[in-house]
Amino acid sequence: MTTSTIATSGQYERSGLARRANRVHLGRSGLAFAGIIAVLVSAWGGIVPYVGPLFGYSGDGSASWTWNLAHGVLGLVPGVVGVLLGLFVLGEARGVTIGRGRLSLATAGTLLMAVGAWFAIGPLAWPVLSNGSAYFVTNGSHLRLLANEVGYSIGTGLILVICGAFVDGWASRHQPRATVVTDAPSTIAPAAAAPAEPAAAAPAPAQAAAVEPTAAPAPAPTASAPETTSAPASAETTGPPVAPPPPDSASQQEQVESGI
Repeated sequence: MTTSTIATSGQYERSGLARRANRVHLGRSGLAFAGIIAVLVSAWGGIVPYVGPLFGYSGDGSASWTWNLAHGVLGLVPGVVGVLLGLFVLGEARGVTIGRGRLSLATAGTLLMAVGAWFAIGPLAWPVLSNGSAYFVTNGSHLRLLANEVGYSIGTGLILVICGAFVDGWASRHQPRATVVTDAPSTIAPAAAAPAEPAAAAPAPAQAAAVEPTAAPAPAPTASAPETTSAPASAETTGPPVAPPPPDSASQQEQVESGI
């Protein structure tokens, strides 16, 4: 691999990292925008039953700052929950961990969609829950009824559902992926183990010294007396006197005849 090839691959990696960082930055900007919209819309949905009558916008015909169960269940409680979830999304967009990480971003998006759904269907389900009349006044014009439904329930809920879906999708795209590390095939293990066999067969110096018997040291040479060599004694001086052989009978007979 040449130097130019390495430099080109390094440039490609740096450009890829830069593009990825730009996408993450833009994604976090969109996440922050979704959090701001969620906070504003939830605050509107929670406060409008109390301040709407001040400028002639009362959905149920009550006066301003009227505290009742319908306003609390259909407006104040979901509004407060939506504001808290929007603030959580804003904190995650800025890289701030809230609550020691107990709530994930995907869970916040799902809860935000649930809050929007309750804003949308709550006023319709209120006559069933309270065994009473409808939440919105019905004696006005159709345009006024549409404005109440859009401003109090359907419009608020739809915007929150969209924000929650965006947050949920962003979390699913940018969640950390687990990296699976597979064991590399041990191709050099036999080659590395082959030269180790002779070394393992050879005993260690300490073991060799313990196993092999120690030979007794050779005795030091000692001075010995010079050997005296004596000539063997002759048979005449050392041995017993040899008797002359007895004369045989033939010689005796000759001596007798000569004496006669």
